[in-house]
Amino acid sequence: MVSCDKSSVAPASLVTEKAKGSNGNYRGSDVIEQLKSDFHDKCYICELEGLQDPQIEHLIPHKGNIDLKFDWGNLFWSCGHCNSIKNNKIYEGKIINCCQEDPEQHIACRYADNDVQIEALDQSEVSLMTASLIYNVFNLKNTGMRTNNSAVRLKALQEEMNIFFNELHRYKDNKSPANTRRVVARLRKSTAFAAFKRSYIRNNSDYAELQAYVAL
Repeated sequence: MVSCDKSSVAPASLVTEKAKGSNGNYRGSDVIEQLKSDFHDKCYICELEGLQDPQIEHLIPHKGNIDLKFDWGNLFWSCGHCNSIKNNKIYEGKIINCCQEDPEQHIACRYADNDVQIEALDQSEVSLMTASLIYNVFNLKNTGMRTNNSAVRLKALQEEMNIFFNELHRYKDNKSPANTRRVVARLRKSTAFAAFKRSYIRNNSDYAELQAYVAL
């Protein structure tokens, strides 16, 4: 999970649909397109990109509350897998709002040897619950479908990290401007699994000169 610069102006349909009360629909085309753009077509939880099953997720469950249901600040771009796992009472109201604060200041996402490790950097309940949620979306196997979906995300993460490591090896052999740009491009928050790549650089003294690109 990384921070997201979400558009400050809410899509127009939210106002008109909210006026309809419980019959209103927060999934208007303008809402979908804006969320998809703002979140770079990545799930805000697992960071898988190019979602085949995108969902509009409420950070705080609305439970029929009209204000929360149509609150632009409460709507996020998510995959069905993460939304399903987050839909558990233990996470209710306890997940970092990545549009208001930087998750990287509270959570470290690490990948090594095809293994995901998520560490809360402080002991706040929100940090601990967010770390638990991110870990589970890559590892939860309590049903056949979740086993499959967790494996799909782990494989996609592995593929992205392998590409990233290859770019780093090329950079280490030749720190040319072109090779530097290739690595830096992979560290942008808009890229898939950015939190894992940025954490790797942040915690690896071999690439101290790149840490300015992932500074908190």
